[in-house]
Amino acid sequence: MRSNLRFKALALILLLPANLLFAEVLSISDFKRAIDANSLELNSNKANYESQLNQAKSDISWQFPYIEASGNTEPDGRGGTMFTSTTLFMLKPTLPWVNSLLKEALKVKGLEYKEATGLVKNIAFINAKKMYLTYEAIKEKYRYDIQREINFLTLLNIAKKKLEAGSLSQKDYVNFESAYIAANLTSLSTKNDLVKAQQDLYVILGLKDAPFLNNSSKKDISNILSNTTSELARLKEVERSITHNHNDLRVQGLDMNFEKLNEALTLAKLENSPYINILNSQTKSYELLARQASRDIFPAGDLIVGLGVNTTGPSTGAAFDVQIPLPITKKQTHLKAKYMVLGQSTLYKSNITKNTLRIKVKAYLQQMDISRHYMQIAKEDIKIKRKLAALTKLAYDAQKSNLFEYITYENAYVDSQIQLVDQKIRYIQTLALLEETLGESFSK
Repeated sequence: MRSNLRFKALALILLLPANLLFAEVLSISDFKRAIDANSLELNSNKANYESQLNQAKSDISWQFPYIEASGNTEPDGRGGTMFTSTTLFMLKPTLPWVNSLLKEALKVKGLEYKEATGLVKNIAFINAKKMYLTYEAIKEKYRYDIQREINFLTLLNIAKKKLEAGSLSQKDYVNFESAYIAANLTSLSTKNDLVKAQQDLYVILGLKDAPFLNNSSKKDISNILSNTTSELARLKEVERSITHNHNDLRVQGLDMNFEKLNEALTLAKLENSPYINILNSQTKSYELLARQASRDIFPAGDLIVGLGVNTTGPSTGAAFDVQIPLPITKKQTHLKAKYMVLGQSTLYKSNITKNTLRIKVKAYLQQMDISRHYMQIAKEDIKIKRKLAALTKLAYDAQKSNLFEYITYENAYVDSQIQLVDQKIRYIQTLALLEETLGESFSK
């Protein structure tokens, strides 16, 4: 499955620089696999869990046994000497009632890891989805910016001819130049945002840099102003390439959705919030550690038992050695208190988090409702401005209006579309914040 994803990524990298080829289409499942395979946090989370798992298994295991041997010579009572030796096989056992708690804590840690891993995957997908949808929205905005630049360049082109014919003053011509340069700067700024959005998307998917935008736009402004007709043709080609680009990344089924969310159902998702589940697991872990501290009166390695033989001259007998610590200090009591305090703190944090998540969800839903209402009005505004632009175009064709008036209405129409895209981007970002708060995405 991973090799199939790599093949898709390789195909994307090879195809993107070419022109007029089919677009690379990824399914949502392929999109998720690419995110997971390239997630540093997911890899770090897995490594951290496995290290803690092995540490817990090490704590459960007995320490190494060892052999303790000693010997010496002593008088035998008959004027000679004899050799005396003691050899013991020493053990440092762990208490079974302590081990049972450690094993239970290990299970709780496994549940916490499962919740944390699921949350990391969800957050990574939510972030990538936001990047992809924002990228699509910025492309739309860039297309409108190019259209506005075309409008101003058209005016500038006409103004240039009028200037050459002597029917336009130098001052008025400079005003047209200034208006075009402002439009050019806006489109360049949006293009920069688009390149950044594409870069972020490719980084999170683990793909190589594969720009599809036409970099020939890096022209000196003086050259543009001296050859407006050529630049006008180039801009129209740029607009066409953005609209009908065949080399761009597509994720099938991952589209903008502006449907109203049910507040009650959305808030109900907090009942099984991964954030709360993780905190509950941590609270349970601290409870088990506190119980372990109260039961483990002989910390690992403190209780030592040895069995062996004692040899005195020709005689051999059994020998044993037991080292038992006396738990008469408050060391374990303080250790238990430590874990109890941590457990209470986590429980307190859980209660605060529940309230915080609920407040955030309600606020994000309200913001999304406002954005949705804004977009509804903006769409009506676009219809009106499109109608005004169309009517002005008819008047211009009938020579009842001049081109400047027509372009003014056309720009107003384009500006209204850009404002709608800006609100879409705001909605996408708010939706991502809502999904991060819930710990899951509405896109399955």
